[in-house]
Amino acid sequence: MIKSFIFFFFPLIVIAGSNPKSAKAVRTPSPIHVDGVLDEPEWQLTQPVSDFKQLRPIEAAEPSEKTEIRILYDDNAVYFGCTMHDSDPDGIVARLARRDDEVEADNISVRFDTFHDHQTNYEFTLNAAGVKTDILQYDDGRREDLAWDVVWDAKTRITRDGWTAEIRIPFQALRYNETQIQEWGFQIYRWISRKQERIHWALIRKSESGGTSHFGHLLGIEHIPMSGGIELLPFVLGTGKFTTVSPEYPNGKEFTFNGGGDIKYRPNSGLTIDATINPDFGQVEADPSVLNVSTFETFYPEKRPFFIEGNQIFQFNTFDEESGLFYSRRIGRSIKVDEPTNGTILDQPHYASIVGAMKISGRIANGLSIGILDAVTNKEAARFSDSLSNAYEKTVEPLTNYSLIRLRQDFWDNSQIGTIVTSVNRDDRIPTFTGGLDWNIKFLNNFFRIDGFWAASHAQPKRELLEGSAGKIAFRKEGGSHWREALSLDYTSRQFYINDMGYFRRPNDYGGNIQLQYREDVPADWYQNWQSTLNLGTRFNFDGA
Repeated sequence: MIKSFIFFFFPLIVIAGSNPKSAKAVRTPSPIHVDGVLDEPEWQLTQPVSDFKQLRPIEAAEPSEKTEIRILYDDNAVYFGCTMHDSDPDGIVARLARRDDEVEADNISVRFDTFHDHQTNYEFTLNAAGVKTDILQYDDGRREDLAWDVVWDAKTRITRDGWTAEIRIPFQALRYNETQIQEWGFQIYRWISRKQERIHWALIRKSESGGTSHFGHLLGIEHIPMSGGIELLPFVLGTGKFTTVSPEYPNGKEFTFNGGGDIKYRPNSGLTIDATINPDFGQVEADPSVLNVSTFETFYPEKRPFFIEGNQIFQFNTFDEESGLFYSRRIGRSIKVDEPTNGTILDQPHYASIVGAMKISGRIANGLSIGILDAVTNKEAARFSDSLSNAYEKTVEPLTNYSLIRLRQDFWDNSQIGTIVTSVNRDDRIPTFTGGLDWNIKFLNNFFRIDGFWAASHAQPKRELLEGSAGKIAFRKEGGSHWREALSLDYTSRQFYINDMGYFRRPNDYGGNIQLQYREDVPADWYQNWQSTLNLGTRFNFDGA
């Protein structure tokens, strides 16, 4: 009976990445000077990609303006020569903004699925004013790592016939398979702002689900160097403190020195080994000010370079994009010291300093992604003064070790199943463990998806031993004409606690949820982009273990 079911069901599975469109890159004998003007004779070595289709306002219609993209490469980089024709050059919207700020403007976007796993892609977007955006997308384009930044060159020019762009993307910025002949997933988008017109090279219809899995193919890249080598980034820091003469500072001044560094080693194009000793994050962008008047902890995105590398592999999300078993901001977390009764704070640490950390992240053979992390934070003490001006010290953060192992396996070309184990060991309490299993199974041309997770925790916050679990399963119809629906079930036990290394906004939120969502999409040629959505849900509570 099982064999009969498989025989019936398997032909219905449409393999991801089966889009027949392909573009070809041609090797250039000399590098391209990136200035926004396609005047190098090497651009004539390749035929332009020009067969685009509208996504909106009219799906599958011919674009109102012509677009031509030429692709070259050498041993160091891949180049794009982009010509965006426009019948009204004065109407081109070109706005300046900060990098990664996607303001409303005309833009061109190229994207690579270098591992051809139909899940992860690198986005390089350039607007008509030359503002660059680079994003790492994963989970078939549903999720993004906005903190991912690499070095690449691009210039634009507005002409009497439209606007042009030259783009140079170093191979060193990308990760790809260790093969002599490369075949990448590939996509190009163009946005014409004043017309609100979006065009695709490989058209992804509104009735289709997913993004990366519908890319076309980039051929022709051969015999490029494998990305490897070692990068070293040491630092030395000196500080001086000048104050009034006191018993604590008899000379009225104090000098301190500090040092450390980062090491990055790539044994091949798929794996990256990162190590850091006494890291300094003084150059990292500060968190924005947040006025939090709720009882819940504020979530801050990760911006520290060491933790950004391979971040999409380590993620194990639970109930939303923020909640999960791994929240890297726990490592080196900020420390809040309360003012003692009948005393004052003389000196206090602001965060738990990281003694050292190491991680391995990447993708190995047969579609297996791996993430291993180990980090140690130092013991931190604050100095206080009592009512009699006697100084004393008190430990406010113990010596702590954080460990994590994350595995995720691809199958069916566009589905995954994964597992994670984390541990936190502190000097003053028993070890904390969490573990989980997650899955994302797609079938019938990505129209249907079954996803979810199950996780368990063993923790001791505030000297109380807690053991709990949580889980979720959802069945979704995400493609097809007109209607979409989703049915989800989830639960959280009373003693589920993951906030030693993870993030859960409501650790005391226990119970279950049943939700049914129905959405009706009206065809694009009738009141474009109109939708009606109906949500039906109920939540029940129970006395969890």
